[in-house]
Parts: sequence; C-alpha cells; structure tokens
Amino acid sequence: MPPAAGGGGGGAVTDLDWSSTLGLGLGTMINGGGNKFINAGAGAPDGDLFVAGNTTDDDFPANTGTTPHAGAHDFIFGRFDYAPGDPVNDASRLWMSYFGGTDNEKPTVIHHSNNGNLYVAGWTSSDDLFLTPAVDPNDGTYWQGYLKGNTDGLIVKADPSNGFVLRSTYFGGDGNDMITAVTEDSGSNIYFAGVGNSTNGQYNNCNSTATGFPMCETPAVDYQQLNNTGGTDGFLMKLDATFHLKYSTLYGGYGDDLIYDAAYDNNAVNPDQQYVILVGSTTQSIPTGTGGSYYIPGTGSGGISGFIATFNPNGAIRWCTTVHGLRALEAAAVKDNEDRLTVMGFTTYEPPTSNSCSPTAGVLNICDPGNGAYIDSTVEFYDHYYADFNVPTGTMLWSTVHGEDADDAATFTDTIEYASWQYHPFRVHRYADLEIDADGNRYGLGIVEQSLSHTPHHFPTVPAYGFFNKDFDPNTGDDQTDVTLSCFKNDRTRYWSSTYGSRFDHIGDTTNITSDVAFRFEGCDWGHDLVLIENEALYWVGTTGGTDLDHACPPSTLAWCEDQLPYAHGGDVYNGFVARMNLSGLNIGIDEGTGTAGPTIVCYPNPAADALYFAYNGAALMRGTVKIYDALGKVVVNDHTGNEGAVTIGHLATGTYHALLFDSRARYLGSVRFAKQK
Repeated sequence: MPPAAGGGGGGAVTDLDWSSTLGLGLGTMINGGGNKFINAGAGAPDGDLFVAGNTTDDDFPANTGTTPHAGAHDFIFGRFDYAPGDPVNDASRLWMSYFGGTDNEKPTVIHHSNNGNLYVAGWTSSDDLFLTPAVDPNDGTYWQGYLKGNTDGLIVKADPSNGFVLRSTYFGGDGNDMITAVTEDSGSNIYFAGVGNSTNGQYNNCNSTATGFPMCETPAVDYQQLNNTGGTDGFLMKLDATFHLKYSTLYGGYGDDLIYDAAYDNNAVNPDQQYVILVGSTTQSIPTGTGGSYYIPGTGSGGISGFIATFNPNGAIRWCTTVHGLRALEAAAVKDNEDRLTVMGFTTYEPPTSNSCSPTAGVLNICDPGNGAYIDSTVEFYDHYYADFNVPTGTMLWSTVHGEDADDAATFTDTIEYASWQYHPFRVHRYADLEIDADGNRYGLGIVEQSLSHTPHHFPTVPAYGFFNKDFDPNTGDDQTDVTLSCFKNDRTRYWSSTYGSRFDHIGDTTNITSDVAFRFEGCDWGHDLVLIENEALYWVGTTGGTDLDHACPPSTLAWCEDQLPYAHGGDVYNGFVARMNLSGLNIGIDEGTGTAGPTIVCYPNPAADALYFAYNGAALMRGTVKIYDALGKVVVNDHTGNEGAVTIGHLATGTYHALLFDSRARYLGSVRFAKQK
C-alpha cells in the first residue's frame, strides 16, 4: 500500500532522505535481543550525525570502542556519514561503540565541541567502570575515581573520528545524580547541568572530592549553593577544553527542581552579556537572582511550573523566573547575537490563560507581538508551548500554545509506561527540542498522543513545499504517540507542522479499547533530539515501538536501513530511530507552491460549482492528489485528479476553501484557495 499523500504509513517515504530503526534487525548483523533506546543526537561540521543511547543487547552492531557490552544497560554511541548523492557511503555507519560497567549506564546528551571533541554524558550505577585515566592524573584536571551514591553522573570524552574514549569520569555525591543537559560557550568551555538529591557539596580545589558533591567556586561567583535545599535540586558545572573543572554548584528551592535543557547566549558584540541558560520544572520556587521584566515567583494552580534560570559564564546568577501553566520547559535555543531565547515545553491540563505579554501569576501568558505572529490562546487537554524572551532584560516577546484537542504531552504513556521501560533515577524524559537557523527560523520537536477514549482528536498539521508532511491520524492507536515537527519563521508565523512515526493496526474491534492496551508499546514513538545542519539537513532521533515506521532508505549500498520486520508481540519492545530531511535549496518563507524555481498553481473555474480543475506549471495535475480543507481546518475532500486534473466539489457547501496539491509520487507541491458557489 503506498504511503499517504505527503508521506507516512510505512514503506518508502519520498520526502525523507533517510529514516530507519536502529537495532530492530538487519539480516544476520544483529542476532541479540534487548531494548535499544536512542536518547540524543548531535551534528558534526561536515553534516555527519552522532547518536547516543543505551541497550541491554550484547550483540548490538558496535564495531569500535574501549569495552564490549558489560552489564545491564550500557552506553551506545556512534557516527553516521552525511554524503547525499553518494551511491556508496551516504547514511552508512562509520563507527559504533559500547561503554559501561556491570550495572546500568544511560546517556541523556551527546555534544560535538568547537575544538573537535565528542562528549557523551548521563548517569551510571556501576561501581566498576573502566576509567580513562585509570588513576588520578594529579594534573589539576577533574577525575572522580569511584561511584559515591546510588547513581552518579557519567561523562565520557571521545575521539569523534573513531569513538575511542579519551577521558571518562564519575561526577556526583552521596545520593542519586544524573546529567541531563549540555551546552558550550565560544571558548570551548562545556557546561553540564543535571538533577540530584545528594545532600551536600564539598570543596577540594575544583577537583574530585572525598565524599560530598564536587563543588568549585570561581573568584567572580555570586551564586554558590552548597546544600540540597529539599527534594531534588539541579546542578550546573563548567569544564574547560582541557578537562579542568572551573565552576560547579547545586541549584534549587524547597520543592522538586528538574533541569531539562541548557543553551548559551554567545553575544560576540558584548562578551559581558553572555549567558548560560537552564530550563526545567519546579514544584515550589527557584532562586531568582535580581529578576527581570518577566518575573513570577512560585508555582501556578497545578502545583508545578516551568522555569528559566540564567547565569553568566562564571556562575553569577542573572534573570530567573517561573512560567505558570506549564508542566515543564524542556527545550531552549538562542539566536546568536540577537539575545533572543526561544523555549518550548508542555502545558498543564487546560490552565487559565491571559492575553498579555506582562507576567500574570497563576495563568499562562499568551503574548501577541502583532504583525501576523502565530497565536493560539486556547489550551485543550495538554498543548505544546512556545515563547521568546530577550535574555538580558527577561522581557517576553512572544508566546503561544500549539495543538488542538489531542494530548500533546502524552501524559499516560509518559508517566507510567515509557518511564518503566527506560528508567532514570529522576523522571527527566525530554520529548521536546529546538533548533534555530541563521535566518531565525525555529524548528520544534514534540509529541502527540492518539486516543480512542474520546471523540477523535486533531493536531494542526501544515504542509510545506519540499518538507516531510504527514497528517495527524487519531485512528492509528489508543494512548499511543507520534513525534511532531514544526517550523515557525523568524517573524513568528507558522510555516510547517507535521507528525512522524509508526503505525499500529488495532487488535480486533477498534471500539474495544481494552484489546489495544496490551499492544500499546508497539504504536509509540518518542522524539528526543533535533539536529540542524545549516542549509543542508534536519535530523531527528529517538525511540520507537512500532514496526511500520515512516521509512526511507538512501540508494547508497552501505546505508543503514533496517528492514521493516513483521510485528511479533513479546519481542524487543523499543528500538532507536534516525530520520533526516533535506533542506538544501529550500527557502523558508517562499509563498506557498512557488518553490525556488517559481512553479505556479492554478485552479479553475474560480468560483466553481461542480468540478474544479488544477494545473501545475501550466500542465494539468495528472494522477495527483488534492486535499481540500474547510474554514475550520477539516478535510472535506481527499481525492485523485485523474488525467484531466479535476476533482468533484458539488457536494460542498458554499464558502471559501483551501486546497493542498500532491503529485503522483505523493510529493507536496503547494496550495491554492478557491470559492465554492451554488
């Protein structure tokens, strides 16, 4: 069965360069069993993709590295070649490695640094890791030689050309600690942030400590938190390019504070205005420094809020705030030299909203800057949330929810099922990410949940020429998830929105929800990271439970493309996935259907009564597909055009409609509006 117009539904997808599971099966290469999770991705300057995840599989396709599979879950990390048009090498595996001890290791971040090193970090509960170096080098670099708590942070520095480990160390105290975020400044200093409940810190010349959480204070610091103030706290640490610890502190209030992501505002014009930015969630209130133009303390009516915290590179606290009406802020990105921070997260259940750019306690602020910016102020169930802030002043510049009446936070599967399979000491499973290109266009990754438990739901998908396009289908699962992808232009108008993932055939009667519950895993898809290669490609990576994933295999002979194996209940529940969309030659902001070569779309007669004819570049749209939407965004026609390029519209009510056109290979061409008359 061919994919639906614009992509989706298993089989080859023509508007993706590459999309494959990672670990499901590839002939005789993978003979082992066990779940495989891909948690993070990063890009190399040449467009290659780095991925990191964890697996219990002792026969995963690893071909280099320091150690074989050693325990329960081990780190897996590797590199894939970016060589579009190369008939041999594109999307091929360059190397793949394990790293771990006899217990559990799970990465949460991977980062390719400005000076050419690869960092992989997360957490470990193994007390027998093979550390590099094996003993303290006593040269002032950071080295922690043993597991202090139930879990500690784990940092691995590797050679990006082959995966060989150059440095590895524990990082933590007497409790549970895990690294959850990473960013970098212009001086190649790496900032790791995370979550823990270790009780207190201990100074030791910015090196390892005997017992406590490792603390390091700089001369210019004005924020140093030595003790856990209650529940879980975040932490922030800074490593220079030579692996010297330059600063570290705990960070949190009296409740549970979780850090999900970090970003860096690299203001080259004014280095004094550079900022380290953390985003997350809190159940009480966070240390707020001096506050900014947008400042709200405490939490909203749901007892939880998102938060933003900013520091200078030496750890001096700057502007911080909670954002009410949110479960969490999970992603942050900065437009270089514009001091513009974009954040993304998920709302609480239908919070009250206020149409204001000024901070209002207890509500979710929706900030409309005008000039046609995308604005939605109605939260239905749980929605995605986007916002822009000026970093130095803390001024809110724009904010909106995005989503309709589908659950855009995947609450049931998130909190119960996925977390039970991919256990972390703290429930920081990041399902949102952001990238910003040189023109200021924002790419967002999120999640949406299908459900048979209510009236069929909707998620707003908007196709764009040359992009991967797949409509939201609420009928492909019950409490199952798809990845969402979106793009908001520099002027904050919405340009593109799509879903991506696997398909799931209901078991028996689709009205019998109970019959689907046992198979819920097989229809779930979880995106974790976006990777933008400027003007070249957009990658997204994550974990899937489906065997009918949107699939695209490059023609290269070595491309990593696993067969879409038949579903076998009781086998591996989760496997990683990688996907890549070509951005080369695409100009965001070109009017619908124009493309770079200026194609034209015409429909006639307009207005029309019975038959409507479509032409593309002066020729009839033969054997194409036309989707027609009414003023409420509902699909009212989904039909093929035949040899004359026509569809029948006589049954439509009088009014204005929006038609999307796809060619005979299901590639999106553009759109046009028309009027229906009697």
